[in-house]
Amino acid sequence: MNTSGIFATFPVQRFKIFLVSLAAIVSLLFAFSWEIRYNTTVLMRFVIYTGDAVLLLAPLWVLGRRGCRAVIEAFWILALLLAVSLWYYRYWGDLMPYSSLLNLSVYNPTVFRSGLHMLQWRDLLFLLIPAAASVAVWRLTRRPFAAEWGRGRRWLAVALSVLLYLVIYALVSWRISVTATNEVGQHQPFADVLGNRLKNNVRLEYVWQSNSWIAYNAVQFRYLLFPRRISYLSQEQRDDIDAFISIPRVAGTHPDGRGKNLILIIVESLDAPYVGLRIGDRQLTPVLDSIIADPHTLAALAMKHQIGIGGSSDGQLMYNTGLYPMPVAATCFQFGDNHYCSLANSAAFARKEEFIVEDASMWNHAGTNKSFGYDAISDADSLKNSPFKVEEIGMDAAVFAYALQHMKVMPQPFFCQVTTMSMHHPFNDPAVKRQPWIDEAEGYEPLRLDYMQMLHFFDRQLGHFIAGLKAEGLYDNSVIAVISDHASTYEDTNPIAFFLLNAGIEGRVEKEVRQIDVFPTLLDAMGAAPAFQGVGVSLYREDYDSLRRAIPEEEMHRISELIIRSDYFRED
Repeated sequence: MNTSGIFATFPVQRFKIFLVSLAAIVSLLFAFSWEIRYNTTVLMRFVIYTGDAVLLLAPLWVLGRRGCRAVIEAFWILALLLAVSLWYYRYWGDLMPYSSLLNLSVYNPTVFRSGLHMLQWRDLLFLLIPAAASVAVWRLTRRPFAAEWGRGRRWLAVALSVLLYLVIYALVSWRISVTATNEVGQHQPFADVLGNRLKNNVRLEYVWQSNSWIAYNAVQFRYLLFPRRISYLSQEQRDDIDAFISIPRVAGTHPDGRGKNLILIIVESLDAPYVGLRIGDRQLTPVLDSIIADPHTLAALAMKHQIGIGGSSDGQLMYNTGLYPMPVAATCFQFGDNHYCSLANSAAFARKEEFIVEDASMWNHAGTNKSFGYDAISDADSLKNSPFKVEEIGMDAAVFAYALQHMKVMPQPFFCQVTTMSMHHPFNDPAVKRQPWIDEAEGYEPLRLDYMQMLHFFDRQLGHFIAGLKAEGLYDNSVIAVISDHASTYEDTNPIAFFLLNAGIEGRVEKEVRQIDVFPTLLDAMGAAPAFQGVGVSLYREDYDSLRRAIPEEEMHRISELIIRSDYFRED
């Protein structure tokens, strides 16, 4: 074998480009994963990321000199994608689904303000690493390559790159199979680990923890391109669904709710521990405090938020349909046109309308508005053409005033959903006038003070709205639910709040309840008992605790997923 010929044609410049690119990709992946919880050692991560980089750079061996410069664009695309996903993770505690990233309707000023607030000094790595690598690659590609392998050897390098990635993937899977154990202490078979690494039944973060960047993206694109709709349910699956949903979830003991209006106020980020807080001799939430003190109010201040990748839209899905959201995609996008047995269709409402501050295209509100059974939606465009200007009086003040104006002339009974926004992260509705006494509170970081400012603003606007309902003679004939969509940040362990007014059930619920229980509770409040009563349990039921324990939460997720993926309630 003529080894001198091999070294005489060794592509030194191409190899240097490969090494620079390899170092850049591995460094970017480490910069990203340093904040992400992962269950492998740093050494194993280095091996996994090296395999990723080798596979990503496989085309480098057959591209021409100008083609090799394409890695510069690849550096920046990768850096941007990782940075955006990391900012998303800092807020939601999970990685961004590409179905959301690629949907232009999710981008608005509120989202950008929230994203900018997530920036940290370490994020400069996503600028410095690709910048340094780009300069190095550009310098290496200025001149023609002095030496090259023949076409056969270059394609062999590509094949070896693919083989190396597969070997690393298999070795990591073997390592997991011999070290990880299940809940009964048994090691997982190697074949099961290989398949399970490409599945995700809970969170995208879990896919990242045990996967390479390539495999993680394979899972992402699989759910993006194939949203896992089910065109056919087996008889066994249908029997499972029918048996599960046939269990009564409502108490059915409150017929007085029939014929009343239902007003569902979904509050952005209403953390229960801040309700009732006092700063000196001032109440942070005087209106909510008075609601709790009202003998006709149910107050649940220990509710667990259960949203997933869909964020606020997941909370709205649970409240409107009684179903858990999909685990790996924003349900409002991929299943927003489903048929649902919803609150809007649970009673003979004369009018059903949704009021939001955002544009109707945001998070597919226009689509879910129809699939949830509403007659209409009033959004940002509606507010622009009204006397209630968001930029002058604040988002919550505008949406409450606009909704009240329309409720005055609505035929009754009506069902209205009002969604607030001033308390959206980073808690800085520009039109809200800050209260100095809140800023002077001691022991709180600036972001928490911002949150408290917005909470106090929301509380005042809720008071004006309720006063308006009373002045118009609508209050006594309305069941009113005030409920948080989720905690102020995903990583918060804070419970969220749920209040139910004029619903024939009262008192403070000290035990933990769940978001999924709101739907059947509202059905009970309205005196409704449709065939589908959700997968949760109504708080009206005296056997709430025992029934909740008797229905495994994993089964709730499974049944909800089957119903959503198969569009179970569609009329064929």
